Amino acid sequence: SSGINAEWPLRPGARDKDVGSVAARTKLRTSLQCKPYEWYVDTIAPNLVSERHLAHYGQMRNVHHHNYCIDNLGNENKGQGLSIGTYPCHPADGAIDNQFVMVTTTGIFRTIDRCLTLNRSNTVAMNHCFD
Repeated sequence: SSGINAEWPLRPGARDKDVGSVAARTKLRTSLQCKPYEWYVDTIAPNLVSERHLAHYGQMRNVHHHNYCIDNLGNENKGQGLSIGTYPCHPADGAIDNQFVMVTTTGIFRTIDRCLTLNRSNTVAMNHCFD
């Protein structure tokens, strides 16, 4: 995988962006004998999410109130991680932030850098994965 294609499912708006020619970057990558993106994720940064490890991704809508989505509410809860709740759904292209969620093939509910956890006070929150 080139790394570019691997990011499109996670950032669908990027597919339509004109980034110009990447020929010089491809040539540099070849001359430096760079390893594939998947190698980087598997070997160097296993806390990153690779598309092949995802079962689902995007907004998660409330089944009873379709205009409300799971949201991290953007606030740190006194060292207890990000709160999680529902909030009116953002436009789909704006969901990459507070409302973008993923479920891995191993069943972990997460965002780009946080995983759903149960805190000592038995509250659900989004904490940094691997803390």
